[in-house]
Amino acid sequence: MSDDNVRQLNQKVTLNLDELERDSKPLFSFVHDGQRVEMKDPREIDFKDLMTIEHPANFLKYALTDEAKKLLGETELPGWKFDKLIEGYMKYYDIDPSKAGKGWLS
Repeated sequence: MSDDNVRQLNQKVTLNLDELERDSKPLFSFVHDGQRVEMKDPREIDFKDLMTIEHPANFLKYALTDEAKKLLGETELPGWKFDKLIEGYMKYYDIDPSKAGKGWLS
């Protein structure tokens, strides 16, 4: 670490992201085709990935674990069950899309 970096850290800051911690909860999980799979915590998805999402459905690209992607890609899932899956995921993590860009993942 350079002297400039040390000086910067010693100065008063408004928000120190390095010291932030948040409560965590078990990952959202579901059973499909007899298999239990988990979906990632949306608050842990890198902001750079979130910035690339142009359509809400593309959010799943980042929310699904590799295991879940594989399972859903190899099996059929009726739309009404998919709706229930997304509804349950959003409720579990208290996601409110109407607040997008205003702390909807806080």
